[in-house]
Amino acid sequence: MDAREEAQARQAAQMQAGQEAQMQEMQAEKQKQEQAQNQKKMIIRQLLEPEALERLQRIALVKKEKEEVIESAIIMKVQKGEITTKLDDASLVRMIVIPFAMRISRKLVYLHPKRVQSYLPSRLLARHLSTT
Repeated sequence: MDAREEAQARQAAQMQAGQEAQMQEMQAEKQKQEQAQNQKKMIIRQLLEPEALERLQRIALVKKEKEEVIESAIIMKVQKGEITTKLDDASLVRMIVIPFAMRISRKLVYLHPKRVQSYLPSRLLARHLSTT
């Protein structure tokens, strides 16, 4: 009985040590993700004018995923060299509206080929920019 209890105690200690190591790994991974997220936010703050940053924050309130997609697109464009100055609000709107309009026009082409002419991306963009 004594040897069996010792073996069970050793096994329990090993399991507990394994769980603790796993928890530490998870905490380290979470900390890395938080650091990366903070660094990304800092870069975005440096790249956007205050009005554009405010718009992005409003988007984040409604759709967090869309904010992440936009941030990733901005960082990718900076890495490619397509963005060399701070983005103002109008530039951010163009960056958001054009791909959205392209997706809409593709869907409309498939669903309503005769009515697509009035919903082409250039017209959507012109309509949006004339109202702002």
